[in-house]
Amino acid sequence: MLYGAVPPTFVGAARDFQLVGRVGLAMSAARSGCVDGHRGPWTSQTTVTLDDVAAEYVRFPYPVTDLRGQITFEGERLRLNSITGRHGRGKVEATGAVDVSGSQISAIDLAIDGTDLEFDDAIVSALPAEARERWAALHLGGNLNTHTRIFLDPETRSMKHESAIDL
Repeated sequence: MLYGAVPPTFVGAARDFQLVGRVGLAMSAARSGCVDGHRGPWTSQTTVTLDDVAAEYVRFPYPVTDLRGQITFEGERLRLNSITGRHGRGKVEATGAVDVSGSQISAIDLAIDGTDLEFDDAIVSALPAEARERWAALHLGGNLNTHTRIFLDPETRSMKHESAIDL
């Protein structure tokens, strides 16, 4: 099972994306040479290559299909490398990194862009309840472009997101 190849720190988050489809897997391990008769610690890297994968994140249930790109796990860092996918005729792209320390996120900087996404029930349904009510009341239609950045607020250390939406 794919989740067995994911570092334990990231297994819960990986399951939350409900990935279904074809993936490739590359793993490597290395150890530095001897210094004063002692070998350095092992380091490892796991790269998951997405090839026509579907996903729907449990906390933002917006289905994305045809996902391609790479997710790299190295130590306590996860990197999204040129992830692309589709929702209907629209395109979704994601890049960035997440660092953890123990079970806590210590750094996050993700960029998620959507181009020509249809303003449909799927996007409204994925929003938190208070935002869903406001957006539904606008009776919007057509397509939208969006840029979202997810990051840790440097002062409060809480997760934040900023979004710009062009209707």
